[in-house]
Amino acid sequence: MSTDAARFMKREIRCAVPPPVRVRKEAFGLLFYNTQDSRLTFVKSRDLLQIETLPHRGKRIVASLGPASQMKVKRLLEHLLKKGLIGEA
Repeated sequence: MSTDAARFMKREIRCAVPPPVRVRKEAFGLLFYNTQDSRLTFVKSRDLLQIETLPHRGKRIVASLGPASQMKVKRLLEHLLKKGLIGEA
């Protein structure tokens, strides 16, 4: 597959991080802290999920959907959505 075709197949998904949730990058992936219930969630995502800082101190998660990682990323995002750690951007 050519690099142009690979770039075309790679998509990104952006998900909002709700105000009561804090997130930071760690060596293993992402660490989420929900200030409403004081729970920590460790997400072993390596470099599949990135944090994007928005104006007014907002954050959002950016997930790259490459052909090889598509299913894993979708499972991670579904898990985070169920826990209320992300929402639609």
